[in-house]
Amino acid sequence: MPANRIAPALSLFLGLTGACLACADDPDAQRMAPQTAGGPEVYAVLDPSVIAQPTGLELVVCDSAAVEVIVDAWMPAHQHGMNYAPDIKDLGAGRYAVSNMVYHMPGLWQLKVTLRTAAGKTGYVLDMPIR
Repeated sequence: MPANRIAPALSLFLGLTGACLACADDPDAQRMAPQTAGGPEVYAVLDPSVIAQPTGLELVVCDSAAVEVIVDAWMPAHQHGMNYAPDIKDLGAGRYAVSNMVYHMPGLWQLKVTLRTAAGKTGYVLDMPIR
């Protein structure tokens, strides 16, 4: 690409992706799938998971002042959740530290997040294979 086209192309790319890069700046951040339209983007940065041991994650909520954040995990194949309730700490600026996540058996788990904002509730899901 000629030099006189690189700057405009780069500006366009950064303009289109800048909010995401500024919001979830961790390269390991995974975008959670919204279950309803209209909610903010949510990213999860997962700590390494070990079966039956407490682990954690960081949630990044873009462009929203969440009033309430609910976090759970669900194992679809067995139709059950975790045996422990996670702890959620508001770190400010749309970031939340979630600890005490215990996946008590291997398999596919789904991270489930519900945000309650002034605009209403929005659910999110992220598939997590736990080995």
